[in-house]
Amino acid sequence: MGIRTHLLSQASVTPMSLNVSEESDIPSYKQLSVRVFVGLLGFLLLVIGATYFAIQTAAHRTLSDQAEKLHREVGKNIVLKLGERVVSTETLAKSLAKLGESLPKDDSVYSSVIAEMLDSEAVISVDNRLIAGGGIWPEPNQYEEGVDRRSFFWSRDEKRRLVYFDDYNDPNGMGYHNEEWYVPARYLNPGEVYWSKSYMDPYSFVPMVTCTAPYWNDGRFAGVATVDLRLDGISEFMAEQAQQIDGYAFAVDRNNRLISFPDSELGRRTSLDEAGNKIVEYRLVGEVSPGSPSFGLIASRIEKFHTSGPLGSRESQEGESSWLAAKIDAESYQIDEIEAKSIAESLIYRRSSGEKVQQFRVEKEFLLGQSALVSLFSVPSTDWVVLIAMPSEYSDKAVALVVGRVSKLVLIVVFIICILLYFFLWRSVFSPANALRGEVRKLALEGQSRGRLELEGDDEFGRIAYWFNKRTDQLSEALMELKLSNSELEEAKQAAESASRTKNVFLASMSHEIRTPMNAIIGLSSLLAEMDMSKEQSNFVGTIRASAESLLSLINDILDYTKIEANELELEEVPFDLREIMEELTGMVSLQADEKGLGFSCYLDTATEGMVLGDPGRVRQILLNLATNAIKFTISGRVDISGACIEETDTHYVLGFSVKDTGIGIPETAFGSLFDSFRQVDSTTTRKYGGTGLGLAICKRLCEKMGGEIQVTSKVGLGSEFSFIIRLGKVAVVEGRGRQRSLEAIGWEAFVLDNDWPHGESLLSELKRFGVQSRLFADLSEMEGALARCRIGAVVFAGQVHGRSHEQLLWDLVSLDQPRLVGVVSFSNPLRALALSSKVKEEIAGTLQKPFSRARLESCLRKIDLRDAEDEGLGEEVPKVGADGVFAGFRVLLVEDHPVNRKVATHMLSSLGVSVVVACDGLEALERVEGADKLDAVLMDWQMPVMDGLDASRKIREMKDWRAKVPIVAMTANAMRGDREKCIAAGMDDYLSKPVVPEKLKEVLSRILRREG
Repeated sequence: MGIRTHLLSQASVTPMSLNVSEESDIPSYKQLSVRVFVGLLGFLLLVIGATYFAIQTAAHRTLSDQAEKLHREVGKNIVLKLGERVVSTETLAKSLAKLGESLPKDDSVYSSVIAEMLDSEAVISVDNRLIAGGGIWPEPNQYEEGVDRRSFFWSRDEKRRLVYFDDYNDPNGMGYHNEEWYVPARYLNPGEVYWSKSYMDPYSFVPMVTCTAPYWNDGRFAGVATVDLRLDGISEFMAEQAQQIDGYAFAVDRNNRLISFPDSELGRRTSLDEAGNKIVEYRLVGEVSPGSPSFGLIASRIEKFHTSGPLGSRESQEGESSWLAAKIDAESYQIDEIEAKSIAESLIYRRSSGEKVQQFRVEKEFLLGQSALVSLFSVPSTDWVVLIAMPSEYSDKAVALVVGRVSKLVLIVVFIICILLYFFLWRSVFSPANALRGEVRKLALEGQSRGRLELEGDDEFGRIAYWFNKRTDQLSEALMELKLSNSELEEAKQAAESASRTKNVFLASMSHEIRTPMNAIIGLSSLLAEMDMSKEQSNFVGTIRASAESLLSLINDILDYTKIEANELELEEVPFDLREIMEELTGMVSLQADEKGLGFSCYLDTATEGMVLGDPGRVRQILLNLATNAIKFTISGRVDISGACIEETDTHYVLGFSVKDTGIGIPETAFGSLFDSFRQVDSTTTRKYGGTGLGLAICKRLCEKMGGEIQVTSKVGLGSEFSFIIRLGKVAVVEGRGRQRSLEAIGWEAFVLDNDWPHGESLLSELKRFGVQSRLFADLSEMEGALARCRIGAVVFAGQVHGRSHEQLLWDLVSLDQPRLVGVVSFSNPLRALALSSKVKEEIAGTLQKPFSRARLESCLRKIDLRDAEDEGLGEEVPKVGADGVFAGFRVLLVEDHPVNRKVATHMLSSLGVSVVVACDGLEALERVEGADKLDAVLMDWQMPVMDGLDASRKIREMKDWRAKVPIVAMTANAMRGDREKCIAAGMDDYLSKPVVPEKLKEVLSRILRREG
């Protein structure tokens, strides 16, 4: 009742205080109706501006395009009419060429038929003003054997009558076979014609152009047929066409020389020859008006129009063009090198180019005296360009008129729409909104806790009032329920926090209670394994230890995952050598791979050297998890592990690792859940490979905490590849660290014989790092040939070769009659090396574990002596220990309350040569330390009766002399988050979690007992 009463009292509070006079004094510019009116006015202005701009741009452009299109159509019509005359001329020339092929070699027949064809009604009626004559011009000896010149040519006199000319047949004359209109015809294809450049006819003194068509006999070029056109007839034709557009039109030939021009004084030049005859010829287009900028632009456009063409075809035909130009230049005395190139390009390129059109505007065109629209057109097959120019004022005026009318109409329509829209909004929106505002204002001023709007109607405003009233009721009820829910959530929060604390206490207790007996199981099984037992007993002990280690791994995975889920997993930031991690990994899993008969390599790029900053244990955990998974799921083939630096900054390295196998593979459908907790690819009750499904989930979380990611690629039956990247810090480089003294002066070359190619490649890389020349071979015979050509001594690193056992391969190598062979190094795992026969062991230089470590490889390289390698021999570097063990002479205090664990630890320490002093609790440990003359270390349990390990460590640190500095190692079953930090805070130097295995104990003692002070 108290919560509900408080809720009602809060709901009755007035949210604001506003009187009627303040509400009525609202400025007009703040009223919605005024703002909407101003907005519509602005919208109107914006629409007007946008409409005007759109019409002036898009519409103007569209209309202008239509005008230009009309102009192009007019120009194309003129070109079409000119083309009809060109085509009729070409047809006549081709017809004459057919006569040259088919007529009998009879002068009278040639004379009658050719003259009759040139003077036929069809030719006269169509091209009466253009065609000036024509004839047939055979090649030497083609018309009559022994006769070089025998032409049949007719031209029209001043009365348009055909007159026969025999001047070209004069043996003392220039002839016709080297004329400009003749030579290019030799290189035409069937059906093509050649149009000559414009020239002055030497008989009629009239500017002309010649159309040439070749003809053949038995597939060989036999001569040409020609038809001459008068250019003054073309000028008359162009002038007639120009009258239709109120402008002008003219044409130019291939060399940019005018064929016609509207102003005869500007377009032609007149001169007298040596005989006093008047000669008229057309100018080049660039010579018409050199002082006029507008016509200079036109001339430039015409010249570029001639040279433009399809680039792709020009590039592919450039060689053919050069060859043809050289031939034409050599065969004609009238054609120079430049013109020959122009003719060749014209003959070749027009075969792949179509009709071209170009339009542009010219301001103040000098012939029309105003702005003009100019179009350029190509005349097919002639290489002529026709120019059409017309004043642009007509199209511009029409466009401006249409644009103006459309703009006015659109603006009027938009204005009317805006006015109607405002009145509609006023009636349907603003007036009801004012009424709604009054009702809400009244409701707010009355201060009711469950206020309601008294508006009725079926429109939107009536609906708003209805839903407003309904929502007010719902909010009142929801507010009371929210207060009640908050109280319940607070209670649930407190319960969850209590459950979390209980869970942490339970996990800590479970970890401790499980690890304590596990320590005894693993420790005692390790000690039993070293005793003399039957084979069956040994197998039982091995199974017990393997099962215990699997259980311990499961416990560690669950604890790790619990820490990750609670976001309580903290990573170390300590310097470590990444290469040492990779080599430790090799030692852990290489025997597993060898037991299954799998190839195995573990390689770190030689460029990735030096110390990095991070958590070495977690990096090792990721690699070990992925490597053991790969071996577990691989039946045959190999497993390869590699690492490299993929990015480097001033403060960090981004490292990439890959674990690749040839195992059973993973279906793509399982990729999505592969890294989920407690999920496996094989989830059936008959799972073959076992496991909890936590390993990959932990790897994924660890990669993410190290600033990276993990991913997988796989195909079923072909294997899998897990790759991940992590981000580790840089360690300041110490002068001299990481440098490797070169071994180039060792005086021999390395030969690697191994069909395990990835492993062999990694060995080559390491040998190169030491400065040793090396080569890789997969076949013994191939290596023998290279060994025979070797100029210096050679050492063979022998791995495995198909078809030979490892021992047989070694024996074949040491038996080689090769004086340059310094020695043979067996490259295999330790078990196989031990299994070698004594005969082979005596002959080989030494053995290296496969996969190798850099330190072992360097030791091997430095021990090989060229002078007496056979006498000294070579083997694995083995630590020299005394009879009492590796740590003989060291005295350690063991503090452990559990009798079984105390017994296990005592045996482990004794086997390492350590002298052990025992204490059962913390108080007894203080007495032992106080009464001892010297202790090298203290192994301290945590949870003990009387006094725990933390209090005992603090007391020891308060002692004097050497006792305050004695190294203390926590050896406890407490493995939860923060346990290590608590031990260090209590004065301990290192931390060893139970169950303790000999390898970890030896590793910790190596660090502690070598510490100075």
